[in-house]
Amino acid sequence: MEGHGSIQCVRYVAELDELADVVAVADYVLIPMLMYETHDPETGEPYASWTLQFATNQLGLAYTRQSAYADEINAENWHASSPGPTCCSACPIRDSTPAATAA
Repeated sequence: MEGHGSIQCVRYVAELDELADVVAVADYVLIPMLMYETHDPETGEPYASWTLQFATNQLGLAYTRQSAYADEINAENWHASSPGPTCCSACPIRDSTPAATAA
């Protein structure tokens, strides 16, 4: 078992022909997008022909009392864009579903 980002897992199989019994990723849409049309050179079969979505997750918003606009953020406006706050995101090379994008 190896742990990598979603894109990296799919690319190991689809582009580098690494064998895998199961490819489990956070972003299941990568499998049909990148593995249905890519074929195993030995068998000619696609690397994948179906997916199973078995779990989902939620977005977490983290801030402290010292964060910019901390006294203004609430359940109704958390998605609104304000100038100044700094956001972090997952590395798009390793994970295709970043939690946030840079403001």
